[in-house]
Amino acid sequence: MNIVSLMSTGAAPGLALDLAMSAKARGLTFKLIITTENELLYLIKLNLKSNEYEVVSIPKSVSILAMHYLSRGSLVRKKIEPHLMENEPIVFTMPGILEFLWMKDKKRKSKIFTVIHDPYRHRGDLMPRDFMINFFYKQSDRVIYFSEYTRNYLIDKYGMRPSLDIVATHPVSSVISRLSNTVQHNPDYILLIGRNKSYQNFEFIVKVWKEEQLHLQNVRLLIAGKNTQKFRDEASGVFVIDKWLDEIEFANLIRSTKCLLLPYLEGSQSGPASLAVAMNKPIIYSRIESLDEQLSHYDKAESYEGKQELIQLLNMAIREETMFNEDLSDWSESWAAILSFIESERRATH
Repeated sequence: MNIVSLMSTGAAPGLALDLAMSAKARGLTFKLIITTENELLYLIKLNLKSNEYEVVSIPKSVSILAMHYLSRGSLVRKKIEPHLMENEPIVFTMPGILEFLWMKDKKRKSKIFTVIHDPYRHRGDLMPRDFMINFFYKQSDRVIYFSEYTRNYLIDKYGMRPSLDIVATHPVSSVISRLSNTVQHNPDYILLIGRNKSYQNFEFIVKVWKEEQLHLQNVRLLIAGKNTQKFRDEASGVFVIDKWLDEIEFANLIRSTKCLLLPYLEGSQSGPASLAVAMNKPIIYSRIESLDEQLSHYDKAESYEGKQELIQLLNMAIREETMFNEDLSDWSESWAAILSFIESERRATH
């Protein structure tokens, strides 16, 4: 099989490498094709043979509009196709615009498997995510979901083909977790992480934090992510890291702090939640269906509905002694389910 991640940042490269490493452990033949050149490259070289992966370069200067007119994705095909294993399926982890152009190219011959991570068009999103996901959904031969919520959302929205797809428990990137295991612990911080999108509900948390004067209990609220500067109020114990964070920086912060807050108003999955579970870290989250499914089997996750329940959980987390336990690292069942699905479909076409 070919495992392809054309995104240089975010969760997709780490998941692609984890899938490749799981395939290797099961004795399957694969080729990992990746564009990232960050810390993951060290782990790729450490864990895979040189003939098992290829790092390709796609010019960042080429605009989305220009790429659309370059023979409907021929640039992408020219860059990637020489490295593919012939007549083998292509597994895209969390598709973006480059995968969109690839699938639009009618000359492709390989069966396409697509991992659909977050299909939800959140309030305030500028990207036409619904349109893109609908396209991936229709062009892919098979789809792999990380939750029943995601699958049901797409079936209800687009009326697609549930019998040809698979739901696997959201696997955590052990690669990302491994790269973050040397950080300094800061147990005086409760973490709120993200890009301050309206659905993430940061304003509500900051308001409650200040009203309850929680900083008087010798704990701080750390808000990390782009567009968060406006929340800085160190006198009230609200500290900010206002920058774009990659997955490894996410993991470093989650590992080092006391507790992760997820006050989402909506959504399908949470990447930070999966990392927190992998690191055995306490989570406080708003009671929405998707997070309930994702965290239902994790005994360090507590949900709230409304302000009073949130305050109770925050006070409990503040009083509780912070423990830095060993990672929960066994995600083999989820990867095994995904690989078995791909292999069974692959054998059916050979």
